Amino acid sequence: MTHDPRAPHDAHGAFDAADADEGANPFYPLRGPPQTPQERDLLNGLIAAEKAASGAAVRRKAQAHTDIRDEARANCADLAFDVMSCMRKHSILSLFYPACAAEQRRADECIVTQMKLLRRVGFEKAKTDNERLRLSIVADKLYLAESTQTPKSE
Repeated sequence: MTHDPRAPHDAHGAFDAADADEGANPFYPLRGPPQTPQERDLLNGLIAAEKAASGAAVRRKAQAHTDIRDEARANCADLAFDVMSCMRKHSILSLFYPACAAEQRRADECIVTQMKLLRRVGFEKAKTDNERLRLSIVADKLYLAESTQTPKSE
């Protein structure tokens, strides 16, 4: 875009759609600031659509994290059951004395590891319940294979 220094200043022609891409023009698809109510409505509609799309993306990301945490807990349910059984055996003393600390540590480590494995196998990108179930099983098998290869001492 060449500027003729003799031409009068025209603020509305500052952005030439032919020369600028979408990112260079903050009023895209308009050439400049809206001049009519229809242009304002068009721009406001586009802004609302962008806000809705970005909000939906944030919600999907947050939901995916929650889904992964829930799935990891489900894959570690047997260890959570061990913690609850231990607490029942030790009654009120388990509140003051860490009688079930080892069981709780194993359950917590399981959840963290399962979350990592679920991310690794692409659980967040799964589109159907069957695909999520399949990936959850894959992650659980990986966890079991990993835990049998590297036994942890207590």
